[in-house]
Parts: sequence; structure tokens; C-alpha cells
Amino acid sequence: MEHKPADKPKKYPGRYEVATWGRGAVAGFDCARAPGDDDAAFTRYLIDIYANDSEVEDDPERAHETFGKLAQAVMAEAAQKLSCADG
Repeated sequence: MEHKPADKPKKYPGRYEVATWGRGAVAGFDCARAPGDDDAAFTRYLIDIYANDSEVEDDPERAHETFGKLAQAVMAEAAQKLSCADG
């Protein structure tokens, strides 16, 4: 929401929670840290994707598919590199 989208975010299905709009997407998942970890207070991991003046900006369905797929793929890669306490 930081980018103040004109359109209302739309949920994109998949393993991770993803919301899309005409200019991007946000993906998130819970990732509790082990006790004693310097980042233990942070329990949610988010990725923000934003593209200004993209080809899909004026086509809501195409933007939803494009940014939704991208957000799911990027989050899957990032999640493999994180050490979450719950696996």
C-alpha cells in the first residue's frame, strides 16, 4: 500500500500469501526465528514488487497473473534461503 495503488489489491492463489495490483505485488509468509536469534522479534517475511510504467499496468487481469506468478516464484526462492524455527 506504500505505493498508493489506484486499484484495489487482489489475492493471488498459491503457497504464499500474495496480493497484486496494476503496478506490483506483495508476498508474505510466517517465519518465526529461533529463540536468541538477533531477529527473533520479526516473525513475518515480506517481499514487495513494484514496477512503474509496465506493459501490464493497464490490463488488470494480465497484471494480476504476471505479478502474482512473479511474487510466488520470488518468495519460493527466498523461503529456501531463510532459517525458520518451524521448519
